Amino acid sequence: TVGLSHPSYATTINNIASNYLKKRDFRKALDYYNRAEEIKRTTLGTNHPSYSVTLGNIAAVYAEEGQFTKALDIYLRCEQNQRISLGQTHPNYAKTLNNIGVIYKNLCLLYTSDAADDLLCVDFGGRRITQKKNIPQYL
Repeated sequence: TVGLSHPSYATTINNIASNYLKKRDFRKALDYYNRAEEIKRTTLGTNHPSYSVTLGNIAAVYAEEGQFTKALDIYLRCEQNQRISLGQTHPNYAKTLNNIGVIYKNLCLLYTSDAADDLLCVDFGGRRITQKKNIPQYL
């Protein structure tokens, strides 16, 4: 039988989390994804492709919740892991880069939705967009 610390058990937990995400129950989805992440980290290591999948799933929950800074931090960890474990030509690596781009776009729109305290201009698709003072340093 498979124990509670086996990677196959983590996959099952990951699937349960996906169902909660589809139901938009973000708290339960994160609980299950975080449990899966812990199991995969301890059993497979942080450079395993399956670990990166779980990181991407956690980031997706934060993105769905509108917590773009948290999502970006985790997507960037996922990107580093995938660059090592999959290489830069793998389709999953490209998907993660796309997800990072979407998060940057959402962060820029979030920080520019209020006209107050405009500080910095950024070019997205030929348009000039201003950012607010208290932006994360990686923008």
